[in-house]
Amino acid sequence: MEAALRRGLVAIRTVVLLGAVLAYLCFAFAQFPWTRGAVAQMVTFAMGPLRGDYGGAPWRRFRG
Repeated sequence: MEAALRRGLVAIRTVVLLGAVLAYLCFAFAQFPWTRGAVAQMVTFAMGPLRGDYGGAPWRRFRG
């Protein structure tokens, strides 16, 4: 039980850290006009799985 809780917390921490890195990169790239297109593509790529762009949202696969 403790190992499962630890793995869950590590997974949550990883997702939060990746989100923070994405937010920082978007902010940094948005400072330069020639990289603003890259910001839009990064956000679209990162949010695609949550919207279901790549074969459906992950939580929909587990519905009975």
